[in-house]
Amino acid sequence: MIVSAFTLEQKRAWAQLLAPWSATEVSKLDAQGLAGSAVAANFVAEAEKQGHVWPVRYGK
Repeated sequence: MIVSAFTLEQKRAWAQLLAPWSATEVSKLDAQGLAGSAVAANFVAEAEKQGHVWPVRYGK
């Protein structure tokens, strides 16, 4: 098994690539009458309460 560690800059670059996809998927859920934005915001907030540090903070 090969395990690779990524630098914060590598993580940040990858996360920035995902930002448009994340926003699109949340918008699709909102458009269906689901609480996509609320769920995403709560997920981020709860993860941060547990100490998670995002390389890119979506939704801000």
